[in-house]
Amino acid sequence: MTKWLISLLLIFNPLFSGAHQQPFIFRSFLKENLARVIQFYTFPHWEKNQLEEKRKQETKSFAQMPTPSSTWLQSISFLDQWPYRNWDIPSFTLQAKAGLAIDLNTSKILFQKNIDSVRPIASLTKLMTGLIILEKADLNQKITITEEDLAGYGRMGDLQESEIISVKNLLYALFLESSNDAAFALARTLGQEKFVRLMNQKAQELNLEKTHFIDPSGYEPENVSTPWELAQLIKYSLKYPLLWEILGTTQKEIYSPDGKVVHYWRNTNRLLGKWPNIIGGKTGYTEEAGGCLFLVTKIKNHYFAFVILGSENKFREMEALLKWTEEAYRFR
Repeated sequence: MTKWLISLLLIFNPLFSGAHQQPFIFRSFLKENLARVIQFYTFPHWEKNQLEEKRKQETKSFAQMPTPSSTWLQSISFLDQWPYRNWDIPSFTLQAKAGLAIDLNTSKILFQKNIDSVRPIASLTKLMTGLIILEKADLNQKITITEEDLAGYGRMGDLQESEIISVKNLLYALFLESSNDAAFALARTLGQEKFVRLMNQKAQELNLEKTHFIDPSGYEPENVSTPWELAQLIKYSLKYPLLWEILGTTQKEIYSPDGKVVHYWRNTNRLLGKWPNIIGGKTGYTEEAGGCLFLVTKIKNHYFAFVILGSENKFREMEALLKWTEEAYRFR
């Protein structure tokens, strides 16, 4: 007991004089260092000088610590939750404009950069498009592809005018090939203007105050959100197994009634199947948005969302973030 009290006094004493001025930072510092004390007496491999050096370094930079966002404050708890931070691993630097790694079960943030920053999200928009279809449309309905469906930017999926295809199969084109044509064909089932209105209504229902849509494909830069709100949308989408079955599909063959292959679609997500525990994700890119990507992994029945916006190399940066997370946190 004496050793515990001495350790607590050594760690927290330098902060008492300024704690009342920055209560959140003090609470965060308290949380992190209390976890270190517990680790010190639980894991013999932690040397006392290592713990003391970390304490000195963080105390020195205490006054310069930035004020966290409101969403970060909401997600904090007094003691560390699983997964546990491995403090031997330094912090991660992300080159992308914004990013987030979060445990969707507990809202514990593993990594954050500009998580409340509003940015174009390109084809990540299609997550909401798919959700509206799943909630409002008949998946067995047959759609005839029109010239208007094919008039937009991008022809991924190789849909053909007058082709007849089901709503469910168009969802594969939407998510695997990121087909803008499929997005507009799907929206036409409910009416284009009504469809976009439903997208924004759903965002409001989910309290996504910084998320807004003007088309179902994500091509226009006015389709915007934040890493935090995208994570909340991803969390909501997990209630639809079919959606994540499609997002986790690497390739899909679509057959016509005569048994001939009409389409052969491959997922634009190059990390699918490359990293363990990934259950699915979605890619996006426009000149205004830059590279965008979200992934979901599942470990011990917990779902983790990874979001990157505004990247010059979304796959390389996402791999780096996944690798850092595996090293910086103890999941076992």
